Amino acid sequence: MRLNVTRQSVEAASLSRLLVSMVQQDMVDCRLALIYDASDLYSVVVQDLMLLLPNPKQVHGLPHTKISLLNKVVKFDEVKDLLGVLWVSTGCGGYLLLLDHTQPLLTFANTHHHTWDYYGRFVIVSQSVKAVESFTATRNGKKTEHILGVVKVSTFEFAPSIMYYRSDDGSLLYRFGEDIAVTNTLASILNFTALFAEPADGNRWGWKVNGTWTGLLGELHRDETDIGLANLYITINRLGALDYSAPFSDDGSCFMARVEPPLPRWQALAFPFHPWTWLAILVGLILSGPILFLLAAASSRCGDETKYLAGLSASWHYSFGIHFREPQWSLPRMDNTRVFVLFLWLYTMILTIAYSTNLTAFLLVQKSPASIQTIDEVYDSGIQVAGIGAPLNGAKEECFMPFNIGMGLQRHSPLKRKFDEVIGWIQQSGILKIDVRRALRLAATTKEYGGKAEGQEEEEEGTVVALNVDHMQGVFMVAVIGWFIAIIVFILESFLSRN
Repeated sequence: MRLNVTRQSVEAASLSRLLVSMVQQDMVDCRLALIYDASDLYSVVVQDLMLLLPNPKQVHGLPHTKISLLNKVVKFDEVKDLLGVLWVSTGCGGYLLLLDHTQPLLTFANTHHHTWDYYGRFVIVSQSVKAVESFTATRNGKKTEHILGVVKVSTFEFAPSIMYYRSDDGSLLYRFGEDIAVTNTLASILNFTALFAEPADGNRWGWKVNGTWTGLLGELHRDETDIGLANLYITINRLGALDYSAPFSDDGSCFMARVEPPLPRWQALAFPFHPWTWLAILVGLILSGPILFLLAAASSRCGDETKYLAGLSASWHYSFGIHFREPQWSLPRMDNTRVFVLFLWLYTMILTIAYSTNLTAFLLVQKSPASIQTIDEVYDSGIQVAGIGAPLNGAKEECFMPFNIGMGLQRHSPLKRKFDEVIGWIQQSGILKIDVRRALRLAATTKEYGGKAEGQEEEEEGTVVALNVDHMQGVFMVAVIGWFIAIIVFILESFLSRN
C-alpha cells in the first residue's frame, strides 16, 4: 500500500510540474479554471497546483505582472456542477480539465452552447485517448478556436478557383486552384487537416427554398461543415445563413459577347500594316513617280540625265519597281536624282522588311475580328443585351459590380478570428499570386481545362509548321487577280488596236 501511495505521489508530482510548465508557456496572463472529477490521482494533482499557481488574493496590491491566476477550482460529478465555471471572459481564459469520467463534460459541451468560452485555451488530461477525441468532436469542441483537428470543407469544381486533377480513369487525385491554395496555407499555419467534400444534396452554392437553405450554404447554416469554398462572393443577402472570412481575392461581373469566327486567311496579306499605314504607303507610291519625273526633267536641262526617266510613266514604273525591291537596269546620272533614289531605296527596304517579318506570323495564326471590350462600346454598338438571373461573368477588359471573395463559415464560428489574421498575412506576402500562377500552369497541362497533356507541348514546340494551301490562299488570290486583270487589259488592247 505504501508503494502504491509513493508511485501515485510521483505521478501526481510529475503531472503537476508538466501542467505548470504548460500554463507558464501557453497561458500567460490568463484567468485559470481548474476542473476535476473524483479521482485519487487528480485530487493530489489539484492540491499541488493550488500550491504552485498563484490566486488573486496572493497578488492583490502587487504591481501587475504577466502571470496566470488560479481563479476557480471546481470538482464536478454532474452537468450542473459545470455551470459554476466562469466560461465567458473578457480577457484570456485558461481551463485545466482533469477527467476520468468525461460523460458529464460531453453532455455539457453538446447542450450549453451559450455558456462556453470558444476562444479559451484548454488543456485536457484523461487516461483515455478516446475521451479526449470525443470532447473535440462535440458541438462546442469543434467550434473552440484552440482545439483544431479535422476541418470539414464543402466545395465543388469551379475553375479556376477550384480545379480537379484526375487520373486517366477519371478518378479525383487532388484539388488545386486559388481557393484551395488559401485553404492549404491556413491548414499549414493553424495546424489542421482539411477534409474536402461536395454538398450532399447535389446543389452547388444553393439557395433558400421555403425558408431552408440548400447546397453549400445549407450545410454551413446547419453546422454540417466548417468551411464553404467556391469562389464565394461576399454579399449581404447571405449573412443570415453564414459568416464570411476576410476577403482574399476579388471578382466582377462582365458582359459576354458572341465570339465571331476568325477572319479569312486571304486577308492575312493586309494584316501586317494598319489601314492608315497602307494609305500612307499608297500616297508615297503615287507621289514618288511624279517627283522622280520632275527631278529628272529638271536635271536634263542642266546636264546629261538618263533619258529613261524623262517620261512620267517610266518614272512611275521605276519607283514602282523600287517599292517591290526589283533591280533597275538603269541608274540616275545627276546627284539630285541619285539622292532621291537612294532614300527611296532605304524607305522601301524598311517597309518590305517590316512587312515580310510580320506576314509570317499572320499567315500561321488566324486573326479574330475586333470585339466589344468596354461598357462604352456596348452602349455605342446599339446591340441588344440579354441577361438570365444574376449578372454573368465574362472575359472582357472592363467589368462592373465588383465583389470580394472569401470563405463561408458557420455563424459565430471561432475560426473567423484566426482565419482573418492569417488571410491578412497571405495578402501582404503576395504568395497567393504565386500559387495562382502555379495552378494555371498546372491546368495548362491538362486537356480537361483546355491545355495540353504533359509532354505534348514540348513535342509541338520542337516541330516546324509547314505553310499549306490554306495559309497561302491570299498569295494565290493575288496571282488569280493579276491573271484576270491581264486578260481584261489584253482584250482592251486588242479592241483598241483593231480600231
